[in-house]
Amino acid sequence: MSAAIVIRNLTVTYDNTPVVNDVSLDIQPGRWTALLGRNGAGKSSLIAAVVGIGRGADAVSFPEHRGPRYRFCAYVPQSPVLPPGMTVAEYVLLGRTAHMGWLSSERSADRQKAASAIRQLDMDRFADRFLDELSGGESQRVVLARALCQDARILVLDEPTSSLDVGHQLEVLDLVAELARDQGLTILSAIHDLTAAARYADDAVVLDTGRVAAIGPVDSVLTPETLSRSFGTPMHRMLGPDGSPIIIPLHTAPAGASTTTGQES
Repeated sequence: MSAAIVIRNLTVTYDNTPVVNDVSLDIQPGRWTALLGRNGAGKSSLIAAVVGIGRGADAVSFPEHRGPRYRFCAYVPQSPVLPPGMTVAEYVLLGRTAHMGWLSSERSADRQKAASAIRQLDMDRFADRFLDELSGGESQRVVLARALCQDARILVLDEPTSSLDVGHQLEVLDLVAELARDQGLTILSAIHDLTAAARYADDAVVLDTGRVAAIGPVDSVLTPETLSRSFGTPMHRMLGPDGSPIIIPLHTAPAGASTTTGQES
């Protein structure tokens, strides 16, 4: 089986400084890959290249797909811009524009597809509500509904829960996991919450100063040793009450004291 996303020798430079430096990696189909790294590691620049809105887009290919990437690759930004004066139903229907010709209007089948996406994300009661009346969690559900309406097979998310409270974060992540599982989507998500990455993702890529520091199945990558080295602070991994992993940073010891990384319980 070929990779869903292939990145070869991706370099992104701003003001003569590389923020992504000669990155090559394969994202496997039907799996959730978490993109991790401290601030400035290059996560958002890599995401922008993948979805074709940033530099280096020509270093990214999609062996399983043909045609413009906007037809099969949906993007959920960190802070989506939701047009005022537009209803949820109207916004979700915009997902069908990727499959329309110039000057074409939506067909009955397009409206049915939008209604189905709204129903799948349990947003029926919000269909006629204006976008600026939604909460943060509701807004993210609507953006996901638009991506679903697009019939995209690849879903790319740039830290979609960073502005949400804990309850809404889990709601959105559970929803993405459900969509990935039920529809076999390929997920690439930049995420800052290491515990969430350990719980939800299948694979992980750790970026460190624009380079790949680690890549592989999430359990083999999200170790205290790898994370402590890449994030520059001691990390501890343990199991929570439900048996799922929890990853937390430890306080840096005073100067001159020794530090050790915790091991998984």
